[in-house]
Amino acid sequence: MFIARPAGAKGIGLFATQLIPAGTRLLAEKPLFTVASESEAYAASRRLGSHDRKTFLGLVGGDARERSKRLWVEAGGHTVKEVVRDVANVIGKRNGAITWPRAPSYLNARSIFLSNNFALSTSPSMRAIFPNISRLNHACVPNTEANWNANLDHFTVHTLSPVREGEELTLSYLESHGAVTADRREALRGFMFECSCAACEMGTPAAQQGEISRADLQIKVREFAQSDGSKGELSIMRSMLGMYEQEGIRGRELATMYIATAKLAQMAGLLEEARALASRGLDLEETCCGSDSQFFATSLAGVERLQLGDLNGAVEDAEDMSSSHRIAIAAS
Repeated sequence: MFIARPAGAKGIGLFATQLIPAGTRLLAEKPLFTVASESEAYAASRRLGSHDRKTFLGLVGGDARERSKRLWVEAGGHTVKEVVRDVANVIGKRNGAITWPRAPSYLNARSIFLSNNFALSTSPSMRAIFPNISRLNHACVPNTEANWNANLDHFTVHTLSPVREGEELTLSYLESHGAVTADRREALRGFMFECSCAACEMGTPAAQQGEISRADLQIKVREFAQSDGSKGELSIMRSMLGMYEQEGIRGRELATMYIATAKLAQMAGLLEEARALASRGLDLEETCCGSDSQFFATSLAGVERLQLGDLNGAVEDAEDMSSSHRIAIAAS
């Protein structure tokens, strides 16, 4: 379904070799290694077997030499500590040789880790490197999403929308998709690259309109956070859903928002709207995670607790609602 090939300044990327429908599971992988801190990445990479280490070193890192003087200082400090340790081992007759580690080796490993690691949803403080998933490049409006599947004990990647033959497969490295460009770039600094995806290229009318929509979304988020539980919450959530749909943002973040809005509609006695919202949320959840995911099971149980009845007839209503959201936002 896809191949790895050069992706310009981004290094290597994954590209579709055929039309891939939305909801297709592209990958299911276990990590090469996981660490609780980026400072542990080099040692973890050294513990890999020869095949896995070759896979790790085959990933493309950011230009650490130019972008981060901190890493050079850290690499030098690491080298000194390694030499001191080896000298101590020789003196103590615990080891017969000094390995003389080189700073560039440390720097390369850290650079690869910083540009390719993922947070695990089961434990956000843990970061992981994957053999193929780590080759997926970032986009602020991606066409795939990665999630941990506890039932499979694997990290899975699903397409969020149909992907054309030759199109690059991308995912977002950010936890939230609704931020404005400046905030997204700041959040991506730790990955040692500057995003140049379509949403970040401010020279196009689409990107400029998207920036306006995202700024409006941040206002809506603040309004929702400050709301007092009145009916205004439902109106705010409807607007937020419309903005996400307009920007083409999909995935678990949007799925969760739809189901939360369904609950608000149910509390307001708007059962038909609640069914349509819940149906859309479950459809998005299944698309990005798969029906065998614990996330889908949890969302399904949450919807069942709303006692909305049969949702099958609400699918078309949900699609109509998505269209009306986009029309309403465009007209505002």
